[in-house]
Amino acid sequence: LVQYQKNDHDQGKKLLAGCILVQGECRMLIQATGKQTQVGQATEMVANAKKGPKPIGRFETQILRIIKLIIITSLAITFVVLGYQIHNRGETFSHVLLVCLSLIIGAVPIALPLVLQVTMAFGAQEMAEHGAIVTHTTALQEIASMTILNSDKTGTLTTAKMAVIPQMTWLAKDQDIIPEDEAIIKGDTGPFIFSKDKNVPTKDDCLFLAALASNANNLDDPVDFAILTAAKAHFGESQLNKYITTFGTRTRFDGFNPDVKRAVVTVEQNGTTTIVAKGLLDKILDTGNDSGTEQWLCAGIHRDDRTSDEAIASRVSSENIESDNNNNQHDELGQQSTARELEAASTNCRRLGGGVRARALAADAVLSSAGYKTIAVAVMTKNQNNTTAHMRLIGLISMLDPPRLDTTATLFCLQRAGISVKMITGDH
Repeated sequence: LVQYQKNDHDQGKKLLAGCILVQGECRMLIQATGKQTQVGQATEMVANAKKGPKPIGRFETQILRIIKLIIITSLAITFVVLGYQIHNRGETFSHVLLVCLSLIIGAVPIALPLVLQVTMAFGAQEMAEHGAIVTHTTALQEIASMTILNSDKTGTLTTAKMAVIPQMTWLAKDQDIIPEDEAIIKGDTGPFIFSKDKNVPTKDDCLFLAALASNANNLDDPVDFAILTAAKAHFGESQLNKYITTFGTRTRFDGFNPDVKRAVVTVEQNGTTTIVAKGLLDKILDTGNDSGTEQWLCAGIHRDDRTSDEAIASRVSSENIESDNNNNQHDELGQQSTARELEAASTNCRRLGGGVRARALAADAVLSSAGYKTIAVAVMTKNQNNTTAHMRLIGLISMLDPPRLDTTATLFCLQRAGISVKMITGDH
């Protein structure tokens, strides 16, 4: 597909068939279909690759290796017998040749392929009784010899029903800003519409700002869908829309992508510009010089302290995680236990002199160990009188994608069978 404008069919960027347009609209001129597209050519290459020789399974390969060894040994014995019978016992060559041919033929397992196929068929039948479909016997042999299983997470180990847990939101409180940065923070952010003190955000503010930085037109995104669903349930859909309208006019939205790992929305109201961002914690604290339209370093964050902050966070989180016995529970008791861990982690970080980054990383580690996926939220407000505003970390939104009911039993069976399981996820 090629985008084109009226009376100019050559203008625009080429789009390959199979691309998903998630935002905006345009007109297209179709230039190729079927096998002429990149997807079609790839499909044809895969189909042609399957026309080659039939692959040999791992079990068959081991059997064939043993058979080759037996045949080579039989040939060696045959030559020894042939020489001994002719030179030592005076047998005729034709008579000895018949004996040697009998030895060679006897060493070749003619019925072995049939025995292997029947054995594999019985194995496939037993697998089918357990609900597994075996497409070909080679696959059965490969899975029988498996030592490492790389598994997807979302929808495979988990239910793929991601949900925000508002009560587990972690807030970066005022005391998380080190003293020399307090002057930067005061009057720098807000307004926080749910807070009595407009400079101190609440959990409701954190959830609302996360919803503000979500794309309601792209509900295929599981994170945006979960945040918006939670916000509508918490505030009420009509009330949420009223809050968004009151907050200002969204003039720009840059969605999440694997490169910048954050979504950023710009809101204008009465000469005041508010920028709200949500995404991966590291990228919210310090974007670095990436391809995003907005780059920043959150207030209270110093690049020179990165190594020490990470060391403090690692030490504090490991101590709290090791001392907890309910960090994998998501009921009320488990949430209370995780909340105590978060408070202890913040206290210990302050005791060790950790800054905003250390406390945020420690909180992120504690929540992750309890099975939560975290989304960091930050905000910055600037106007004509405040052109040097700084982005401020608001907190961490906790999300839960619960494991399937059979995940624990499945992993136990795999580990008991000597299979190491590796989880492949795109979360980070």
